Amino acid sequence: MDVVTVACKLPNGLILRTFKKEKFQRPVIGGGMREVEEYQPDGRQFMVNGNTAPYAKPLLDANGDAIMLEQSFALTPNIPKDFWDLWFEQNKNSEVVKKGFIFASPKQLEIRAQAKAYRDEKHGLEPIDTHPEANDPRMGPNRRQRMRAGGIAPLSTAVTE
Repeated sequence: MDVVTVACKLPNGLILRTFKKEKFQRPVIGGGMREVEEYQPDGRQFMVNGNTAPYAKPLLDANGDAIMLEQSFALTPNIPKDFWDLWFEQNKNSEVVKKGFIFASPKQLEIRAQAKAYRDEKHGLEPIDTHPEANDPRMGPNRRQRMRAGGIAPLSTAVTE
């Protein structure tokens, strides 16, 4: 059986599920029935690891095994390739797929290259940066000086009339 390693940048990971198309008879207002197609879960699912953990603790999956990381992506090995291909086809228009927050490959070098290419991509769930950079627009004109808690910001220009 061919397997792939899935790389995921989302903090909590994902549960990957696949669906199959089925036909059902549904009632119509005014009487009668019509046939509709609906997608139903086919029962196959895999949990993909996320890339966050409490500080100063090892990153572990649900079974207590260590999670491998590559750049800012958590790696989940041994996902069946046929399952991944079907899930990818069903979710190819999803933002997490289109922006590269989740991808898979059977080769470790391809995972490493793709993770490096997408490492700076932001998904909006990153932790808050408690140490803003020097070019942060929220800092005053003197970049080294911050306003003290409860203090008054200095006025740069005064208007007198």
